[in-house]
Amino acid sequence: MKAKRFGRMSPQEEQAIINELGKWQRGELGSSLTWAKLETRFGFSRQTLHTRKSITDAFALAKAALAGGLSKGKTDAEQQIAAMAAKITVLENKLAASEERERKWMVRWQQIAFHVRQRGMHTRDVDRTATSAVPDKREAAAVLRPFDRPIPSAQ
Repeated sequence: MKAKRFGRMSPQEEQAIINELGKWQRGELGSSLTWAKLETRFGFSRQTLHTRKSITDAFALAKAALAGGLSKGKTDAEQQIAAMAAKITVLENKLAASEERERKWMVRWQQIAFHVRQRGMHTRDVDRTATSAVPDKREAAAVLRPFDRPIPSAQ
């Protein structure tokens, strides 16, 4: 326990107390925050701590976070971080797989466009809008079935 200080609180000491309250807010130092704990930790009286608005505001925020369950224990936070890191890894892998599929589809459609031109047609003829009624889903599936084969392997 530090002896009570009778001098003025420096801005550095004030910032240190605010940083400490931030740790309390995140749940790193437990869940029971009291003015008495701050008094023993920093050696200033409760009245001295109360004179600084920034400290009282930080204290109120920390108490609200601890009371409202906004802050979890350090181990809970670490577990949550690990779970989020694993989720990020899964999403990055899904993104990479989607980008690879997109690349393979681009190669396939370039091959289709090449062969359409080899048959004497132009891609603009294939891309133009239909003048007659567009076939329903079943008819379109029957027409597209010959093209529905596995994506070619990357070479």
